[in-house]
Amino acid sequence: MQQQIRLSSRRSERVQQRLAQVQPMGRIHRLQQRVQQQEYRLQQGMERQLNGYRQRFGVACSQLEAVSPLATLARGYSVTQTPQGELLKTTKQAQVGEMLKTRLQDGWVESEVKTVTVAKKPRKKRVVE
Repeated sequence: MQQQIRLSSRRSERVQQRLAQVQPMGRIHRLQQRVQQQEYRLQQGMERQLNGYRQRFGVACSQLEAVSPLATLARGYSVTQTPQGELLKTTKQAQVGEMLKTRLQDGWVESEVKTVTVAKKPRKKRVVE
């Protein structure tokens, strides 16, 4: 019985010595620090990426605004439609007496066609060789 107690005591001492050598709390602490550093790096990377996306989104919004039909109207242009709802592009589409609908920046105007005048084409200059 004494021998078993001494044997168990020696085993216990060896286990304690190995445990002291390994120092699990120190290792756990180092690993926790490493996890915190990785979390910080991940957060910083996500913030950089999000800021990049925000910047590109802002540029895209500006470009979209530049070609927006409403921005065109705000600059003083208008869009006129025939009674059928087609965009009026040429004088051939307009008929005397018909009602046209014109979209402006702040609303619509309806107008009646009184006359249709076709512009003269400018003459091309000839190059003499």
